[in-house]
Amino acid sequence: MTTNGRLNRMKLNRLEHVLTVLTQQHNLYPANLPTDIEQRSRQLAKLLAREGILVLAGDVPAAYMADRDHWLIQWVQIQVQFYKLLAETFFPSFAGFKPPVYADRELPALVVFDTDNAAVTDGMAKILIPYVALRHGQNLILDVELRGMMQMVLQEIDPAKSRDHDNLTILGTPLLKQWLANPIEQIPLIEPEQPLYEELQTQQRQPMAAPPLPSVAPPMPIPIMPNKPMSPTSQANPVPSIPPEPAAATVPPNTLPELDKLISQPAKTETQEMFASKVPIFYGKKTGGFAPFPPPPKKKNGGE
Repeated sequence: MTTNGRLNRMKLNRLEHVLTVLTQQHNLYPANLPTDIEQRSRQLAKLLAREGILVLAGDVPAAYMADRDHWLIQWVQIQVQFYKLLAETFFPSFAGFKPPVYADRELPALVVFDTDNAAVTDGMAKILIPYVALRHGQNLILDVELRGMMQMVLQEIDPAKSRDHDNLTILGTPLLKQWLANPIEQIPLIEPEQPLYEELQTQQRQPMAAPPLPSVAPPMPIPIMPNKPMSPTSQANPVPSIPPEPAAATVPPNTLPELDKLISQPAKTETQEMFASKVPIFYGKKTGGFAPFPPPPKKKNGGE
C-alpha cells in the first residue's frame, strides 16, 4: 500500500475545507494551486507545515473504536513529544506550541497542531509522518532502519549538525517505535520526498498483532476547533484552550458541552454522532496565552 492510497479514505472536500480555513486564519493565500482537489489539498498541507502548522490525519481501526479516545490521544501525544524533542534541542527559543485540537467531529480524525517552529514541522511532515504511514502494521522493523530514519530527519532539520545527532537518534528511536505500535493508522497529507520510500514500498506488508489494551484511566480528550466562517479577509484566529477550572474543582472535566462544528454538514454522520456526546480536549502543559472557549449557554429546566 502506498501513502497515496490512504488519502482516499478522506472526504477530500472536507479535508480541503479544513486546510483552506487554516491558511486563511494564518493569512496565507497561495496562488496557482492545482485544479485537482487531492493535489491542491497536499499543497495546502505542505504550505501549513512550512509555517509551523501540522495537520495530523489518522484513522481508527474498527477493533479499537471502543477505546478510540485513548488511542487518539496517545497518537497525538507521541507526535507532540517528537516535536518537543527536536524543537527544544535545535531551537530552544522557538519550541512553543498550542494545545492540539480536532478540526471537526468526523473520522478519520483531523488534528491541528500549531507550533512555533516551522523547520521541525516541515521535517516531520515530509519524512517521519509518511514513513510511519508506510511502515505502520508491519512486523520485524529493524532498529537500524529506525535509526536511519531518525538520522534522515535530523539531517533535514539540522544539515550543519550543530547538535549531537547520535544522541538525538538514541532518544528519538524509542518514540518512533511507540508511534509505529499505536493502532491509529496515520494518513500522510504530504508525499514523501526521500528515495528510501521507493525501496520500503516494495517490501511485503505483514499484519501486526494488536497491542494489549492498558488498564489506565481514560485520557483527557482534545478540543474541537470553533466554527469560523471562510473569508479572504479572515484574520488569524488563535486555537482555543480550555478555561481554568473553578478553585473548588480538583479534577478537570472529561467532557465539554457540544460545540458548533468547523464544517457544516446537512445531516449528522455516524462519526458525528460518535463525538456528539463527548467532545475530546487535550490535557497537558500550555505554553502560551490562548483565547478560552466561550462559556456554554445555560440549559433551561427540562431542556436538552
